[in-house]
Amino acid sequence: HPELSRTIHDHVEHHPAAVALPREAMAAAVAEGLGTAPFDGPPDARFVPFMERDLPGLVEEHWIAWDPLLGAWQVQVLRPAGPGPFPSVLYLHGHGDRPQDVFDHRFGRLLAEGGFAVVVPRLRAYQDGDGESRASWALLEAGTTLMAAEVAEVHEVRSWMQARPDLRPEALYLFGHSGGGVIARL
Repeated sequence: HPELSRTIHDHVEHHPAAVALPREAMAAAVAEGLGTAPFDGPPDARFVPFMERDLPGLVEEHWIAWDPLLGAWQVQVLRPAGPGPFPSVLYLHGHGDRPQDVFDHRFGRLLAEGGFAVVVPRLRAYQDGDGESRASWALLEAGTTLMAAEVAEVHEVRSWMQARPDLRPEALYLFGHSGGGVIARL
């Protein structure tokens, strides 16, 4: 669309992004754009559990993922009870969804009941159209994109899954619904 193209051109011309931003500046842009609260856990922590609940035949886990550049975000896991190791699905939800929606209204619970550990990161800025727009502009001004931040988060979660002893690293599958499907392709 010509008007959108002109708007982006004018915006970039008047707010040139630094080619190589310091990590602190990039982290500040991500925090501003995605509304990330500071993480006050141990400095070497990457994934910190904050809740675990036993369900009939399943275990539900809630984690905070943290990266010095990306900030903090939530990850929810639903897995079979027992020690594993289990095959796993990294499930990326769509716009307007939350991780719990994957388990309540999508395939998440069925996959877990079928023997898979289902890991769902909360894709930030997917719940609010205005928030997504603000995040996109803040990150663009900092020389990156919302999509790049989301892809980086997914790669962090995938690496964490591959290192978990209760998950089989050779049996990790990726699934995306709607906007999550776009990220899954990247």
